[in-house]
Amino acid sequence: GMLLWGGFSPSSLLTRTSLCRISSHNSLLGSSSPGFTMKRNKEECIMRAACYDSHGGQTVRRMREDYPMPTRRKGWVLVKIMAAGVNPVDYKLCRGDVPSILVPKPKIFGGDLAGVVVECDEDSKKFKKGDKVFGMMEYKYTKWGTYAEMACVRESALARMPKNLSFPEAACLPLVTLTSIQALRRGGICEKSRGQLKGKRILIHAGSGGVGSVAIQLARHFGLYVITTCSAKNAAFAKSLGANEVVDYRAQKFEEELKNNPVDFVFDVRVL
Repeated sequence: GMLLWGGFSPSSLLTRTSLCRISSHNSLLGSSSPGFTMKRNKEECIMRAACYDSHGGQTVRRMREDYPMPTRRKGWVLVKIMAAGVNPVDYKLCRGDVPSILVPKPKIFGGDLAGVVVECDEDSKKFKKGDKVFGMMEYKYTKWGTYAEMACVRESALARMPKNLSFPEAACLPLVTLTSIQALRRGGICEKSRGQLKGKRILIHAGSGGVGSVAIQLARHFGLYVITTCSAKNAAFAKSLGANEVVDYRAQKFEEELKNNPVDFVFDVRVL
């Protein structure tokens, strides 16, 4: 199949990410894919892309062989996509969970990506042709996405890939990592407050999920004592990420487990 399960050793901080499904460039688009092809009778580049023209279920999803390539403009980077992250927001947008006006069509699936720079500004101080990059595109207000051979991404939305990451490893990180960082910052957990956080306790729900697994690692990075909830079968995985304690939500009530030793922060992950 085209979907793989993540479970990696990306970097010294984000040591492992699980339950983030990723789709490799070759498995999604075919191993012989050239990146893009030229229409013989038109001066226009085309590419393969997984997209939808209307909201609905599986019946509206299709693979197009003739989707026009994006046109790069100043401040943007044209990237050949080598791997694309798969997140719940992808199918929710397709299903119609947000007003249709926010999702121009035909809409390409996906927002997370990892790939190689094809073209960027000549005076760019961040990237050059051939750089390996990863990042996240905007999901709404655009028909573009990352389940395609090429994407045009704001320079500010990309970063160079760490050398110890593969393309699939990098592609599964952007959305879940940004979600975790933003949530922690809203609670005052950041580098500036790091010195005041040591020894404080945080409860992170769903610690074995995509967002929770990153939140555990970030919380430990900031010096917090981490308690997380997950099932017993995922307890060892949660502890390998850095969780100090694990509460089996199927057999224990976290309220009872923590009532005599309350926490300072709660990181609540809900599926909407």
